[in-house]
Amino acid sequence: MRLEIGVFVAETPLTDKDALQRFCAQRSDRSPDRSSEPAPGIAAFMTDLTDRYPRLESLPEEGRMESPWSGDFDVCDGQVLIAMGGSQCGDAVEFIMELAEKHGLVCFDPKTCSILTAPPGIHMEKQSDTAMWPLTLATLSLAIFGLLWLR
Repeated sequence: MRLEIGVFVAETPLTDKDALQRFCAQRSDRSPDRSSEPAPGIAAFMTDLTDRYPRLESLPEEGRMESPWSGDFDVCDGQVLIAMGGSQCGDAVEFIMELAEKHGLVCFDPKTCSILTAPPGIHMEKQSDTAMWPLTLATLSLAIFGLLWLR
């Protein structure tokens, strides 16, 4: 099983679609002129993450099969892309989500196109169609009342 997770800094509210666009933009941007210095929150996140699950290249050959990583991290500016594979993926994803919360970062799963965790006030959940019914009924009632009153 191969899995990717995006973790990034967000200062303004965003939807799942916004997060997907940001994930795809970073994934496609491999230009050498992009900033490689991670934001402080990302740097602290990476330190905590690699303390528990060391980078793949720092492990001996026989220890690499036990790692949840399937490659190196793609870190730049205020974001990191994490590629995983192997038996420890589930545990690693849970830990990544905990760390994202701890450091006030957004954690995004591109496979489900959903934000897994985000700081308070950042994740704007899509309003379902059924959530609009009370507003629609109230507007319709006012319109009918207005028509009847004008008669």
